[in-house]
Amino acid sequence: MTHWLSLRNLITFMIAVFLFTQSVEAQAIVASREAEALGTVSFPHGQLFCPLLADPKEPRSFLSYLRGKFRTLDDPSGDDTHIGAVGLGDSFGLIRWGGPKQGEGVQLDAVGSVFAQFDLGTPSNDIINADYIIGLPLTIRRNGFSARIKIYHQSSHLGDEFLLRDQEIQRENLSFESVELLLSQEMGPLRAYAGGEELFRHEPDALAAQLVHGGLELRTGSAGTR
Repeated sequence: MTHWLSLRNLITFMIAVFLFTQSVEAQAIVASREAEALGTVSFPHGQLFCPLLADPKEPRSFLSYLRGKFRTLDDPSGDDTHIGAVGLGDSFGLIRWGGPKQGEGVQLDAVGSVFAQFDLGTPSNDIINADYIIGLPLTIRRNGFSARIKIYHQSSHLGDEFLLRDQEIQRENLSFESVELLLSQEMGPLRAYAGGEELFRHEPDALAAQLVHGGLELRTGSAGTR
């Protein structure tokens, strides 16, 4: 009986410590975010430009499974292909020049992502392709308006096992640097955005040098910041 009472007291004490530390941490985060509304802040919390929901190159982490057709040289039909897609990405705030309100101002971030696809129908789950992205976005927010200008590098690499499937597969370097500009306006739960980007160096030359982005998002509550 004494043993169980001691164990219960220990568990109760650990829960109390956990709740206390969580409360202190939450208060510290709120205080730091309130301070970010004024002056210059290093390593700020969150982002001023809310990430796009439908952009497959936004820095986020995910795991997905796809089943369908994926034509290859060794299987031209591509029927009943099983693909696993993995993404690892994040954004890290470097410095923020705070605006008149909390969550407003100008911020410089560093972003990095890796997106890879695997053929789950092979004995060793061959990696098909991996995309690597690194960039420096400069963002601004004022009330419901936000903008992002980003310079980034992307390179793509076919998997070694995928290349060994057939000697007819021609390996080619695919990489580029680009500057992107996006403008966004939030109206309650509705968000509209538009912009484009210019590839100022790309390999191969056949890659399109200009891209256009645009879309609408509907979120529960206000779109706000991340």
